[in-house]
Order: sequence, then C-alpha cells, then structure tokens
Amino acid sequence: MALMVIDDRILDYQVENVKDSLERITNQIFKLLPTFEDGKDWIKPLDTLVIEITGMALVTPNAPKLYQLVYKLQGIKEQGKDIEFMLFRRMIFEACNIANDVMESL
Repeated sequence: MALMVIDDRILDYQVENVKDSLERITNQIFKLLPTFEDGKDWIKPLDTLVIEITGMALVTPNAPKLYQLVYKLQGIKEQGKDIEFMLFRRMIFEACNIANDVMESL
C-alpha cells in the first residue's frame, strides 16, 4: 500500500480554489434572477451550474452541503419555465445561502 503525503500548503491552495469557485458560482446563481426577469434563457446557465457543482461535490468530500445545493438547483430546473417568479426568487436566495454556508465551512 502506497502512502501519499500532501503538503499543508497544497491543501490550503485547494481550499482557496474551492472557495474562489464557490464565490463565482454564487454570483452566477444570483445572476439567474435578472435573466429570468428579462425573459431570457435561464435553464442553460442553470444546467452548467448543476454540472459544475456536481463535479465539485464529487472531489470535495468535506462539503456535503454541495449536494443540497445541487438538489435545490435541479428542483428549480424541473419546475421549468412555468415556475412562479416569487418561488424562483426564494429558491435562488436559498441556493446562494447554501453556497455561502459551504464557503464558510471550508
């Protein structure tokens, strides 16, 4: 059995990368609101976010709330274009809060 030693600086760098990505993702989630209000396609950017967050969750085992974020965003997508704005808005704010919680927990 091989033992791999990882320098603490590498781990710190990886955590900072995840935090930076989560900050960008949070901004992209929030930008879904004006996209929705303007009647533009918000589903394609949402698909991209779900894929990215799912990948992040797979390689970031110490952040199980990432799955909660995927569930919420996928639920929004499943509602489709028929979702009411106030529900969409509330779910977007909740998703942003989850992403912020994950950032703070790292």
